Amino acid sequence: MPTQTSAKPIGAEPTLDVRMDVELNAPRDRVFHALIHDFAAWFNVDGGAGMRMTLEPHVGGRMWRDLGEAGGHLWGTVQVIKPPTLLESACPLLVSLPSLSHLTFRLHDANETTTKLEFRHLAIGMFPEGEMYDQVHTGWHNTLAKEFKAHVERHH
Repeated sequence: MPTQTSAKPIGAEPTLDVRMDVELNAPRDRVFHALIHDFAAWFNVDGGAGMRMTLEPHVGGRMWRDLGEAGGHLWGTVQVIKPPTLLESACPLLVSLPSLSHLTFRLHDANETTTKLEFRHLAIGMFPEGEMYDQVHTGWHNTLAKEFKAHVERHH
């Protein structure tokens, strides 16, 4: 008789839902350029130590971490790209368990020199219990409200 295991079923409600608005002191075109072309410079979820990230900025393009010697992690695939307002990615981001994440980066002009980034990370599937939810929120805050914001405003 096979061993039975239990797993959290995938339902209509997301397993994870992170929403964040970040105000950036730079025009939307510059923010979008940084979002897609400077990805490796600001995407530092582990403080940047050895984090070699690549984003291929086209539909079907990969968002991935290069570990060298043909190793790495596929973090996502670009689903939608509409310069200079929208980038969406579907991804197995963060876990090596059955799951699917959807990232949305939406840009709006706040005024001539300021852009509002609306970010959302929705996920469904199996996620390890414990501190991961807090770590994901903290990680996105550090990545977008600190690293990305500093990068965009420093290069504006």
